Amino acid sequence: MLSRQKLTALPPTARRCTGKRSAGASHSAWLAGKNVANAAVLMSPAMQFDDPVSLQNSNFSHDVTNYDPNNLSAASPINVLASHSAPIFLMAFQQDSMPAPQYLLTVAKLAALGASFDSLLLPGQGHSFDAWPTIKDQAITFLNAHRGHLASPAG
Repeated sequence: MLSRQKLTALPPTARRCTGKRSAGASHSAWLAGKNVANAAVLMSPAMQFDDPVSLQNSNFSHDVTNYDPNNLSAASPINVLASHSAPIFLMAFQQDSMPAPQYLLTVAKLAALGASFDSLLLPGQGHSFDAWPTIKDQAITFLNAHRGHLASPAG
């Protein structure tokens, strides 16, 4: 369970959700970026809310403008990632309902930061928990490898 203090590390926009779709991967990214979690598994996450290509997808646009329609960049989980972020296991499908740039932008950002991450782009069509039977063992192994090892921000 997260303490009240740790929850305040998240901006108010990260605590909003329409309730119609899961935003778990985006919220987990915030936790990893703020080092509130030891590690995170992100399945088909929305990460850069202001990406112009992704915003052409009406479902994506509708979902992310719920967070902060006047400042999508500030609400974007990709912008809290840092070199010292908690390790991230990122996965998506080649034909995911999440726009493809979301996966590609996140991999590029994590690599540029030198952050600790593993990524997996699965063949075929699917979204998020459709992948669980395929990635379950790998995801659990990843989480177990980082259990109890909270990263410290560089000071």
